Amino acid sequence: KENKLVKFHLLDDEPYTYFEFEIVKDELTNDVALMVTDFALPENLKERQAIWDIQIDTLLNVIGA
Repeated sequence: KENKLVKFHLLDDEPYTYFEFEIVKDELTNDVALMVTDFALPENLKERQAIWDIQIDTLLNVIGA
């Protein structure tokens, strides 16, 4: 399917670090989910997890979920 995945790479970050958003639809239930994957350096994992937790909470509040 078109436009179900997008990747972002920060210019001042390591070349192999990036994050991506993917829209995933369950074939049985037709539920739709946003999957966020962050390919970060091991020493940045806790910080990145905290950032994404806050961002996802904000998104859920905005959409009323």
